[in-house]
Amino acid sequence: MNWAPTFAFVDPNGADVHWSSLEALSKFKKSGRTKTEIWLLLAVGMFTRTLRVDGSVRLEDADRITNLYGTPQWEEIYRARVNDHLTPSEARDEYVNLMRWRLEHVLGYKWTHSLEIFNEGGSSIYHMVFATDHSAGNKIMTDLYRKAASEFPAMRKAARQRRARLTREEAGQFGLFGAELDDLTAPISRSEKLYDYSAPDPPYGSR
Repeated sequence: MNWAPTFAFVDPNGADVHWSSLEALSKFKKSGRTKTEIWLLLAVGMFTRTLRVDGSVRLEDADRITNLYGTPQWEEIYRARVNDHLTPSEARDEYVNLMRWRLEHVLGYKWTHSLEIFNEGGSSIYHMVFATDHSAGNKIMTDLYRKAASEFPAMRKAARQRRARLTREEAGQFGLFGAELDDLTAPISRSEKLYDYSAPDPPYGSR
């Protein structure tokens, strides 16, 4: 079966999956073959509820998150959140970015895609993180995420916010909001692309 495409849907309860399991999946096929594609439900909101903003964290909760990432690097994000250097939304994005960065740079996946899923009230509930090193998987997930962003107002709003933030950061305008944010849920134009792959940033605290 080493020749066949292999796909793993990983649906943990909060942080109840170990990095070692993701690593084993990535190495399931022989060297030289495309890796097992992983679609990970990353419920950041569930495990961040155990991270008190007064800086106190139970040892067992910290260990679970370290096991999830395979590294204590997540603590840099948590400390920044406790010290009000990151908003809740920014911290959530950084936790997702850390997972994407490690999937690409530690496990060797070529592309990772993250789709934020919202409830009916527009609140974020989890992210779907897809990892692949096959061009077909990259194209399929790009098209799927673009379609989701175009059809659901909350996802469309998040996509536009993310694209506007990246544009501002490229121009050195950190923390500024422009006129492009006036109507985040407006229908898309024919030329507008709400989603494209962009590489994850280096982990927070190492940039």
